[in-house]
Amino acid sequence: MRVVVIDPGHGGENVGAQGPGGTLEKNIALSIARKLRAELVNARGLQVFLTRERDEEVELDARTAIANNYKADLFV
Repeated sequence: MRVVVIDPGHGGENVGAQGPGGTLEKNIALSIARKLRAELVNARGLQVFLTRERDEEVELDARTAIANNYKADLFV
């Protein structure tokens, strides 16, 4: 396995769940995805891409297209 694409989901106006303190799922998902990417790159030497890098909505079809374009061995 050499290429991984991580889909943090949500984004833009699609906020997901909201915690009691106002924390939005879309922000947590992106933060976790960035940390996972860093770990996979640093510890495993993999190429890792995210379906979104900032707070934007990415359509479901576009997410799978991104993974296919990178020829991902794993899509999470």
